[in-house]
Parts: sequence; structure tokens; C-alpha cells
Amino acid sequence: MSAPIKPHWHQPSHPDIQEVIVNDTNFSTKSVSKVELPAFALFAKLSFPPCTMSSEASYATVQIDHGKHIDLNSDLLYLNHSCEPSLEVDAETFEIRVGPNGLRPGDELTVRKYSSSIVD
Repeated sequence: MSAPIKPHWHQPSHPDIQEVIVNDTNFSTKSVSKVELPAFALFAKLSFPPCTMSSEASYATVQIDHGKHIDLNSDLLYLNHSCEPSLEVDAETFEIRVGPNGLRPGDELTVRKYSSSIVD
């Protein structure tokens, strides 16, 4: 298992849309929304930089194709897993979109899988 990533990017990286909550007691993090958006609206665009290509998968990467991953290099790393995610990652357009239920301030920001779009 990989060691947790120490943020090397300016924090907060997305202060208008996301708040990262760190719980040092149980060593966990989560992100909550700071915005209200309708279903399927654009939440964030994955840009290069700060994103970079990675040849290896890890808990901190998003798989975009067979054997291709990206490091987010931003606070978007703190999107947790959910079977009913509030966000969806589109690996073709490099966009993070709001899920079918819309988004309200305070909603936890989650995606379907840690590596987002598993294609391997």
C-alpha cells in the first residue's frame, strides 16, 4: 500500500466549490460542496497542469484508459468512494460532473470508485 500523499499543491486548490475536512483523530479526509448545482452540471474540469499523466495506478490516480492514469495534483484527490456518488468523472472529456440528484452546499463529494473509471 502506498503512503498517503503529502499535498505539494497550493491549498485550498478549489476554494470556490470544495471544502476539504481533515479528521486527525481517525486519520480521514472528506470533501463537501460549497455550491449548489443541478444534475449533470459541470463541477470541475481536469486540466493539465495541475493533472499529470501517470504510468502506475494508485489510490491517488484516476484511470482514463487501459494502462493510463492521471494524478489529480489538487484537492480533488479528497473525493471519497460511494455506491451512490454525488459526482461522476468523465474520462473522455476530463470533466467532473454532478450526479443525477444535483448538489447542495454541505453535500459530501463522492465518486463511484477510488480510481473512478476502471477499464483494465
